Amino acid sequence: MNVGDKNAQQIGQNPIGQQIQIPKRPKINYWVFSTLVLVILLVLGATGRNYYLYKISKVQNSRQTSSAPTGITPPISRTNTQTFSKKWYFQKKINSDVETIFTLPDLYNNQIVRWNDYLFYGSGEYTSNVQVFSYNLKAGELQTIYDQGSRNDLGQGRNNRYVSDMQILNDTLFFSIGGYLTSGATYYLSLPPMGQTQKLANSTNGKIEFIKGRYWIVSGEGDACLGFRHYSLLDLVTKKVTEIADSVTGCIEGEEYISIDKRDRMILAFHTAETGEGGDEGNGIYQYVIAVPIANPNMKEGVIAKQNMPAGITAMNYLEDTDQLVLYGKESYVFDLSSQALTKTNAPPKPTPLVVQQSSDKTFSDNVRALNLPDEYEFVFQ
Repeated sequence: MNVGDKNAQQIGQNPIGQQIQIPKRPKINYWVFSTLVLVILLVLGATGRNYYLYKISKVQNSRQTSSAPTGITPPISRTNTQTFSKKWYFQKKINSDVETIFTLPDLYNNQIVRWNDYLFYGSGEYTSNVQVFSYNLKAGELQTIYDQGSRNDLGQGRNNRYVSDMQILNDTLFFSIGGYLTSGATYYLSLPPMGQTQKLANSTNGKIEFIKGRYWIVSGEGDACLGFRHYSLLDLVTKKVTEIADSVTGCIEGEEYISIDKRDRMILAFHTAETGEGGDEGNGIYQYVIAVPIANPNMKEGVIAKQNMPAGITAMNYLEDTDQLVLYGKESYVFDLSSQALTKTNAPPKPTPLVVQQSSDKTFSDNVRALNLPDEYEFVFQ
């Protein structure tokens, strides 16, 4: 093949001079093509997603329906996720029917007590309008005996409270109302409930405790590393309340309640704020010890003066049998309250904290069992 033949092939001709038509490739609009592909993918993706969600929804609904308690319609939330909140239902059986008298939330600190044919209860749930009720088991009558909205006598503070304590002592109903970082009060009502509920004392989260042969209203609260307690003596007969002392613990300096000695004095020890120096975390350093006679709380008596207090004392315990204070630190001491003698000791007895049974230490189930209800009444948890 000569050079002419090669040139003829390069220009689209065959070797004998005949011209060959070479078809042109069509131009592709890539923007239109990519847009079309994207639309198709979006449609397929949306269809698949909707089908998947439909199947998941059917599975969830079937599970929730099968686990729902009989006779209760599950609440529907905004997220379309059904949840259940169990409650305590107080019910009365009438022949073959069941009547629900009242309900309470599932809280351990719901307060309920019984006196003869009366039930008294208040919810442990925070609310802006605390209420306390009575129910006559024999007459079937439900009454409101305290309503915060109508009384408006709890003082200033955050309006978010609950019933913190409820007890029956000496044929009298006592209950307290409190909350977090707000004011509160303790009330009483003579039984049977005929008159008006009376305010006994201002008390934040007050609880009536039996300490060393007396009834006390112990109120206050704790937050983070510090705590406040207020001790008031309560006379059940006269309903007289006598303020005795305040106590602080933890990372704020002040006088802390230790115990009540044999001379009927409240022992208080002043400590500094938490420093971590020479002691356990959460304890300050004790500076001095005083005593407040319960019969005369306006007078304070010195027990261990500041100049006589050993250095680095971070814990203290009162031994009732021997009438002694044990001081704990890097070096430990025993202080005899009778002889006023302070003695260094190598092996002091370990502190034995006073355990006081509180109404809040019991669960609501425990309180329900203690009611000993008539046969036609029962609490149902569902």
